[in-house]
Amino acid sequence: MPSTLRKATGKGQPSHLQNALGRGSQNQYPKHQRKGKALPTQTSHKGSRATSQIYPVNWYTYRVHWSEEDKAYVATCVEFPSLSNIANSTTRALSGILKLVEDIIGELVRESARIPVPLASRAYSGAFKVRIPPSVHQRLSLEAAEQGISLNRLISAKLA
Repeated sequence: MPSTLRKATGKGQPSHLQNALGRGSQNQYPKHQRKGKALPTQTSHKGSRATSQIYPVNWYTYRVHWSEEDKAYVATCVEFPSLSNIANSTTRALSGILKLVEDIIGELVRESARIPVPLASRAYSGAFKVRIPPSVHQRLSLEAAEQGISLNRLISAKLA
């Protein structure tokens, strides 16, 4: 069963590289379309999401799941959201996506393009902003006060 690489329409890098980084058309393979934004890949400062450093292929984040629609296993890589590999076993699906990511990284190196940093290698601060309606903010603040804890601790506990 084939690997999937969506056709790209962006500028700046060859279409197959734009696509591997999630910058291509989302319409060529609608049954494999994934919602969400692609990971940015143009920054290079500390903690960034892309680099010119080369990481081992097995440091990236992979997922293999059964597709009822395809009647096969589909392997994907989080850091390369437009790539997928379809196979009749989990082992073949995973080995196929590993090879595909390795090939794309080779292409990125040859083109002197930025390579996504594996999720496990990124620096996380432990802080992020969440915008919520004022009424939810008020309700959570009241709940935290009633429990005698900070709003931050309450929300951390709810997220855990």
